[in-house]
Amino acid sequence: AAVPQYTILIDAAVSLKCFGVATGYLITVGDCMVEAFALLLSTYENDDSTLHPMLVSRKTWVTFALLAVLPVSFFHQFHKLKFASATALIFVFGLTAGIVAYAHHLLGDPCAGSQEECRGIIESVTTVPTTISKLPI
Repeated sequence: AAVPQYTILIDAAVSLKCFGVATGYLITVGDCMVEAFALLLSTYENDDSTLHPMLVSRKTWVTFALLAVLPVSFFHQFHKLKFASATALIFVFGLTAGIVAYAHHLLGDPCAGSQEECRGIIESVTTVPTTISKLPI
């Protein structure tokens, strides 16, 4: 460390920051997965199975996310993180492919059964201030 007497303070600050980021990710997973599965399983509302309430429970998805990430947290060497990084890249490319396919109606049209207009304004190119104004900051 550049200033050895502040090592504990720096470690505490980094730990607090990492805890905050991890908590944010768990909240995001809890919110998004519950909404996604509620929408996907909305056709099965009259289903009496015990699986449906579990899949729309925030606690379930936060627990799944925690169990999925927990083993990576205990790696003792950085080179073992290359598998986690490769997995993350695969998911990013898959998500990108899904978005492109969805935008070009290769996966279906989300507005197919709608009686009213459900599409927003679609612009191929925008200005930087317009793009920045849309970011959730």
